[in-house]
Amino acid sequence: MNTRKIAVLFGIGLFVVGAAQGEAGVRQVDSRVTTVAPDPIILQAADGYPGDDYGYNLAAYEDTLVVQSWRSNDGLSEGALYIYERQGEDWHFVQQLFPVDTSMLLGQVDIFEDHIVVGAIARQQEVLLFQKTDGTWQYTQKLTRSEGDFGSSVSLFGDYLAVGAPGTVIGFKQTGSVIIFRFNGSSWVFSEKLIPSDTDTFRNIGGTVDLSNDVLVGSYSTSYGGSGGILWGRSGSQWFWRTTVGVAYSSISNVTVSSANEVAAMGRTLEGSAEIDYYSVHVWAPNGTTWDHVSTLQPQDIEQYEYFGRSLQFWGDRLLVGRPGDDFWVENGGSVYLYSRGDRSWQLESIIDPPIPTADQNFGFTVTGSGDFWAASNFEYDGVYDGIVFLYDYFNPCYALTLTTEGNGDDLLSFPENSDGCSVGGFHPDEPVDLVGNPDPGWTIAGWTGTDDDSAVTTTNSLVMPHEAREVVVTYGECFFLTFDHSGSGEDPVPSHLSSPGCTEGSYIEGDQIALTAAPAENWLVAGWGGTDDDAVTDATNVVTMPAQDHLATVTYAGCFSLSLSHSGSGTDPVATPSSSSTCSEGRYREGELIQLSVTPDTDWTIVGWSGTDADTSVNPTNQVTMPAGDHAVSVIYEICHSLVLNHSGSGAPLLANPAASPGCAQGKHVMGETITITAAPDAGWGIQSWSGTNNDAEVGLIGTLTMPDLDHVVSVIYATCYPLTTAHSGEGTDPLAAPTGSPGCVAGNFVHGHLVNLTASPAPGWGVEGWQGTDNDASVDVTNAVTMPAGAHTASVFYGTCFSLSSGHSGSGSNPIADPVMSPGCEVGHFRAGEVIQLTAQPDPDWIVVGWSGTDDDSSTSLTNAVTMPGRDHWVAVDYTRCYSLGISHQGEGADPVAVPTSSPGCAAGAYFPGEMIAFTAQPAGNWTVIGWVGTDSDQSVEPTNTLIMPEVDYAVSVIYSQCHNLTLGHSGMGEDPLAEPAASPGCDPNKYAVGQEIQLTADPAEGWGIQGWAGTDNDALSGLTNSVTMPDEDHFVIVIYGQYIIFIDGFELGDTSAWSETGQ
Repeated sequence: MNTRKIAVLFGIGLFVVGAAQGEAGVRQVDSRVTTVAPDPIILQAADGYPGDDYGYNLAAYEDTLVVQSWRSNDGLSEGALYIYERQGEDWHFVQQLFPVDTSMLLGQVDIFEDHIVVGAIARQQEVLLFQKTDGTWQYTQKLTRSEGDFGSSVSLFGDYLAVGAPGTVIGFKQTGSVIIFRFNGSSWVFSEKLIPSDTDTFRNIGGTVDLSNDVLVGSYSTSYGGSGGILWGRSGSQWFWRTTVGVAYSSISNVTVSSANEVAAMGRTLEGSAEIDYYSVHVWAPNGTTWDHVSTLQPQDIEQYEYFGRSLQFWGDRLLVGRPGDDFWVENGGSVYLYSRGDRSWQLESIIDPPIPTADQNFGFTVTGSGDFWAASNFEYDGVYDGIVFLYDYFNPCYALTLTTEGNGDDLLSFPENSDGCSVGGFHPDEPVDLVGNPDPGWTIAGWTGTDDDSAVTTTNSLVMPHEAREVVVTYGECFFLTFDHSGSGEDPVPSHLSSPGCTEGSYIEGDQIALTAAPAENWLVAGWGGTDDDAVTDATNVVTMPAQDHLATVTYAGCFSLSLSHSGSGTDPVATPSSSSTCSEGRYREGELIQLSVTPDTDWTIVGWSGTDADTSVNPTNQVTMPAGDHAVSVIYEICHSLVLNHSGSGAPLLANPAASPGCAQGKHVMGETITITAAPDAGWGIQSWSGTNNDAEVGLIGTLTMPDLDHVVSVIYATCYPLTTAHSGEGTDPLAAPTGSPGCVAGNFVHGHLVNLTASPAPGWGVEGWQGTDNDASVDVTNAVTMPAGAHTASVFYGTCFSLSSGHSGSGSNPIADPVMSPGCEVGHFRAGEVIQLTAQPDPDWIVVGWSGTDDDSSTSLTNAVTMPGRDHWVAVDYTRCYSLGISHQGEGADPVAVPTSSPGCAAGAYFPGEMIAFTAQPAGNWTVIGWVGTDSDQSVEPTNTLIMPEVDYAVSVIYSQCHNLTLGHSGMGEDPLAEPAASPGCDPNKYAVGQEIQLTADPAEGWGIQGWAGTDNDALSGLTNSVTMPDEDHFVIVIYGQYIIFIDGFELGDTSAWSETGQ
């Protein structure tokens, strides 16, 4: 058990005892961690008596505590005041004050500096005043008034005393009032009486009052059942009505005011038809000339009839709230709530529970505080001493500081880790705390929350610990690269800062706003942006908010390009509107600007065209140009207007010109290059014979055209008489048709002298043209002819003859031969007159050739072309095709491919032949190499350098096999000659050289008396005969014959001739 010092009070037997801090102590509320309140000093009246209600009212000032007892002196009704003072670190009872008569001290008590005031309203309406003189408190003055309930509430501040008289009656209405007294240095004198301006509404003013600085607050009720607080202000020595405060649907009482002019009051709320009582505390804060409701304070475990706010006291930056009916530990055990001031709001700091939990003790019935101590009373105790006061020294709570990181980096560190007396992560209010973050490489500080400077992006920050738990979050942001680019003439945009703090140059965190400044070249402007917050702007500055990825910001520059204006011919230069693009200098424009142009040609001059405009073909005096991305030139072309004279001869109307004039020219005037349509109109029986001065005088139509030359000009037409033209035929067919059907201006079938008339014959099927009469070419056999109209009526005739059919065919793969021409003139397609020479062209498929013809003038030809002279009957021709097959030629060994003769069959591509073609091959071995065989020839076993092939009817391949010529060395041992080799060499090899696989016969030649003892390097070295063989390996080789001498043994025989032995090898 922890105990405090016991101070025994002598004289009248009062004492102060230490108390145990049992299981009660301090609750944790809303995750707030507080230091357990220090053990309180327990104050009791040694002369206490049941029903004294010791601690019914409390008042404190600096190191003095006043405890009021409702009764005293063994239960008599006069009551008493108990004065305690702190001397050093200890509290001592110093004095007991009694009323001057038997009035019961039931009203409020207050103390300020050396003055104590207490209301005494049981039998008299009076207020008693005490003053401290030479260390002793003495009764000094009694204040009496006639106002009803005078002394119900009292409050001291400075040299002012406010006394509530809620029973004051004005006009038969109990409005209540507050009486103000002022200390004149020796006594308290009446100053003024404060009453409501609206006596019809306000009731019971002054039930509670409180003074602080120049603000006075008092409670009131209304005639319609409401209640609230009235605030008066002081100007000089005069008090005036300021405002009222209240809460809808809540009954306000027990008001108090702080040194900061904040007002707190208990509110009672009735809910539902059962009118269940809930209590809360409301706080108002001054805002200019008004007071704002800033907080509603209420327990989380609120229950009815617990009287939260029964006692209220501002204590510095804190607010003490008594809850005498709190049932948390025991029924009506009570509690005190300690709140601390935030930013115009109040937060719960601690809940102080009764140090000695006992049912119905109502801890927190009255609270007070001053300096660094506060006190709370129990309304009842154990029925013996009946009342107890707990006095607490100031204690500094610990609040949890939670450190959180977001993103990649180390945990956030605090310095220090905790306040003295707090666990790790716990800090006292107002404690300065330094914070350090450490992001991973490529990350930086993106922001903070919960610090003194949440806008900081540095790795360090700080906070002053508030009067509540706090979470601090550091956000690590990844650094992303921001690159820049531009189009047009200028530089990349320049960022306002090269990186986010902590990032490498050119990298930024998400959300960083980077101001960009464009740098266009001279005479260039910003036309747009890309990758910025506003790509549509054309200002030289912009902003990009960095996304969560590498990013590209671009600026597009548009040049102010010059526009030069000129003309050719006689007139003005074009005039441009506007004279420049906005922000560009005179005569300069941005790309895409639409510029209007206007010109004025001189007299007899007009516009024939433009250059560099949107409509260069226009001949109007206005035009426009859309400015390109570069310096540009516009020119207008003026031309002089030339006269056009129109003449005619013969019988007919004058010529008409369309248009009658060029745009801008007078009637009958045209500019060079103008295309003019001229229309003739001969009289009846007359036609057009010729034109002069037109683009094509040879045309004799009714309409002529003229491209106006660069001078005055004349156009004439000659009208002439129309003559009839008759057509006729002989044979099977129709009369030839004339085209045109008549000269311009003449009726059909009539032509003017000299008009060229085209004629077209139409023979019947199987017939053709054999001749003409009355034409310009009577010998022609074509179906077309012409006649130049003589000066008079005329007839033209055609003669038709029989046509014979020509059929064609083919064998092999390909198409029938093509005939040229496809018919004789006047005959149907595929029909010809006898004697017609027709050219034929064969059409073999790829890899096929012509091998013969039939029905042609040269059937032996193998050419792709031939001819046939058409006989006097139907006829048939054909072409024979055969295929060309490819022949592949290769070799093995050292040398070249064999040479083929011929290189191809006639008509075939190189290396291709038709079946049956005889092909000769010549091998080409390398030096010291020879032929040892062939593949795919007529004689594959041949080792000769030449061979042949009869081409088969498939794609085919031929190959020659080369082998190197190796040396064969022949030797012997013993008496005799080297063996003889047959053949002496492989074909194509030098003497004593052989190709691999060559079979070579060997013959030994021993000396007389010597024979064959053996061989080495042969196919059979065990042979002892004079002959042997060797198959040439694929390398130089050595063969030797071993000769041995014959030994003759004579054993009773006569020595004979031994030459036969050597011949037989015995």
